Amino acid sequence: MSYTTYYLKSSAKVLSATEIKRKVGVDPATYGAVGLATLGILTPVDTVQPFNASLFDITKTYTVSGTTATETYTAAAKSSLVQPKLDAIEQLIDQAHGHTLALIKESGIGFRLFVTVASMLVADRPARFAPWFIRRQAIATRLATNIAAVEAAGTADAINDIVSPAWGSINIAFDSANPNNLLASNFTTNKLYSKNLTSAAFELHFPQTNKTVTFSSGFAATSAAFTDTDKTVQIRLTSNSLVVDEFCVTGGTAVIERAFGYIRHIGADNTASFY
Repeated sequence: MSYTTYYLKSSAKVLSATEIKRKVGVDPATYGAVGLATLGILTPVDTVQPFNASLFDITKTYTVSGTTATETYTAAAKSSLVQPKLDAIEQLIDQAHGHTLALIKESGIGFRLFVTVASMLVADRPARFAPWFIRRQAIATRLATNIAAVEAAGTADAINDIVSPAWGSINIAFDSANPNNLLASNFTTNKLYSKNLTSAAFELHFPQTNKTVTFSSGFAATSAAFTDTDKTVQIRLTSNSLVVDEFCVTGGTAVIERAFGYIRHIGADNTASFY
């Protein structure tokens, strides 16, 4: 089998077939993987770069095993925290915007009416809508707390633990036959990316019912996690309840892969027209 690119062990670089032929004098398309490996020519294996590049300088190397060379990333804290803190605060704002958008969508009343109800005095606000604005206030409070924590942080790792402790995908859904119940869920295999943490460090929280599901080889199926009108979930750190992400869960007869984490909110359009 021929490949578009190859890893040349002697130069520690990924090169095209033409470049390999120039350097080594063989056409890799005419060799099998084992034969190429004996010549120090290996199949490169792409992996996901897991670190927050706003906080760390990323170095890519290759780990050789058998006939393959797999991408390996290492992270080193940037020499100054000035710009990383500014970038982290921007990422926190983008996340808060995304979480607010999830609430507006789940409320079902649309952006313009949401703003109208938000402008009402609390005493005059219809009770039906009140929970959405309590939740919106919680997002704003959380954002202010996290910004202050980033500003006070002394290391890139400390900032990372606030803004980007993990990201990736989770297989999750509510039971379409019993819409207030959570189906057994779990992080998608090999798609949980974190600098320092494993899946056991996280929990699911349902603020609408105040239920929390801790990780134990996954997240157990849970009855009455949702309400009739609110299907949002928070992925949180178990240690300090820090919200990693918040989004609306989709219903089905089986779990559905959903992206989560800071990276899906980066560069979000924060203008009203986005709604």
